[in-house]
Order: sequence, then structure tokens, then C-alpha cells
Amino acid sequence: MQAKNSLAARLAAACFAIGLIASSVPAADAAETPKRGGTLTYLIPADAPPGLDRP
Repeated sequence: MQAKNSLAARLAAACFAIGLIASSVPAADAAETPKRGGTLTYLIPADAPPGLDRP
């Protein structure tokens, strides 16, 4: 009987820990919204070919 209580206590502790971790992760809805417009800065290495469509 003690083994079942120990298992139940461990399971309860694991569920509590998972719930605590899940609640501490920020929601995706709370993320900062991107700004529209502006300038995209793109670095072109010195040894790169002149086209941007080549890997």
C-alpha cells in the first residue's frame, strides 16, 4: 500500500511541476507585434556573387 502512495505522491508532484513550468512560459499572444515598414538590413559578404538569388 505504501508503494501506491509513493507513486501517487510522485505523480502528483510531477503534474504540479509540469503545470508550474507550463504556466511560467509566456503565451504567443503576448509576443511583441512586428512593426510595419522600415528598412531590412541584409549583409552581403565580400566574396559573394553579385546576385541575391544564389545560395
